[in-house]
Parts: sequence; C-alpha cells; structure tokens
Amino acid sequence: MLKNKIGEITTQQIVMLIILIVSFAVILIFIFVLNPGKLTDQQICHNSVILVDKGEGLVGNLDCRTGYTCISGGGNCPDLASKQTKVKIDLKNDINDKKKIVESLAEEMSNCWWEFGEGKIDYVGNAVAFSDNICAVCSVVSFDKEVQALGSVTYQELYEGMNKLKDGRQTYLKYLYNTGNLVDFTNNLDVGNIKGEDYLQRTIDFSKEYVVVTGLSEERVFGLLGGGNYIPVLILEKDKQSYEDLGCDEFLTKA
Repeated sequence: MLKNKIGEITTQQIVMLIILIVSFAVILIFIFVLNPGKLTDQQICHNSVILVDKGEGLVGNLDCRTGYTCISGGGNCPDLASKQTKVKIDLKNDINDKKKIVESLAEEMSNCWWEFGEGKIDYVGNAVAFSDNICAVCSVVSFDKEVQALGSVTYQELYEGMNKLKDGRQTYLKYLYNTGNLVDFTNNLDVGNIKGEDYLQRTIDFSKEYVVVTGLSEERVFGLLGGGNYIPVLILEKDKQSYEDLGCDEFLTKA
C-alpha cells in the first residue's frame, strides 16, 4: 500500500509539473505573440532578453529593434525614420537649455542599459566567438532645427551632467558605469579603438545623427562592471568610422 501511495504522489507531481510548464508556455505566447497592452519596442526587447537568459539558449529569440528618437524643441526631425519617438525640450533660450538636452541623452542611454539587462544578463550565450564584439544599436538620435540652433555639447559636459541624480537614489553615471567618479570612468573605458580620454574630448554636434549602443564581448572591456563581458552604453556619431572604432562584428538589433 505504501509503495502504491508513493507512486501515486510521484505521478501527481509529474502531472502538476506538466501543467505548470504548459501554463507558463501559454502565458509567454500570450505576452510575446499577442502583445497585450501594446507593449513598446523597448519592453518587448527587454522581455525577450530575459527569456533568452532564462531559457539558457534552448527557449526564445531576441526581438530587439533600433528605436528612433527626435530630441525636439518643438519641431520634427525629417531625416529620421517615420516611426520616431519625440522627446520634447522646453527651450527657454538660457543656460539650462543644454542641460535639458544632456539629461535627455542620459535618459536615452539609461533606457538602452535597462533594455539589455543592466549588465546582469547573458543574452547571447555561446554565440560570442573569441574576441568578437556583438553590438546592439538601441537608438538613433537626431535633433530638430530648434535644438540644432544651440550648436553642440561636449562629451565632457554630457558626462559631467550624468552626475545628476537619475531617480533620487543614484546618478546616471553610477547606474550606467558603476562609478560616481568621472576620472575612474575615463581610466577604465577601453573598447576597441575607443579610449576614455579620447572619448571625452569628442563633441555632440546637434546637426548630426548619433547612435546609442551597447553589447557583449568575449573579452572583458570595462573593469568597473565587475568582470562582465559587457560593452558599456556609449553614444557615437552615426557613421562607419564609429562602428569600426567600436569593433562590432555582428549586430543584434533589427532596423
């Protein structure tokens, strides 16, 4: 009797496990295929990143698309894709205008870091070959004519602005690079041909387009991230040279 009872319990457990697996699969299909609540492309990407990690290469595929962001003082960015997200800047023609643009760029970079798991998730697994850099272009950023009239900001200004609190608890610099010290950031940034000191000497020209990128590398490329193989979120001019400097061998995001 006892032996039969044990067998019966084991069978029940197996049935319950099958039901749970099937239920979980149905929920995932509902989330990723039916897409309730009209999830944003960023949310869909973030969910797929988590699914790939939890599936350990057996379940799920990345579903990540490059976004298009127009930082606007009231106008449009006609050269950007028609499906663009407009970030409105309330321009006052004073010193704070550029600070608002810096904050918008920092937020765009933070969204990218969140989208791809904040340096905690392996979303490509064994797909990374030795010394490969697999990149994700989170967004293409452009500026309307009102913002273009303001000229530019330096990377130094951008990263100094990132010492501003992001959510009342930590700065953008701490969230993105795990440091509150711009000197440490400069000394540790070494990705492909992009070095910290050179990077901070660049300028963001509002008349040009830029890309916000992150990714994974076989080699550890940013010491402050605790040993992970993550390419930190960077903002680069949208041109062939930037991708060559970054050393992207493959791209994860769809246009």
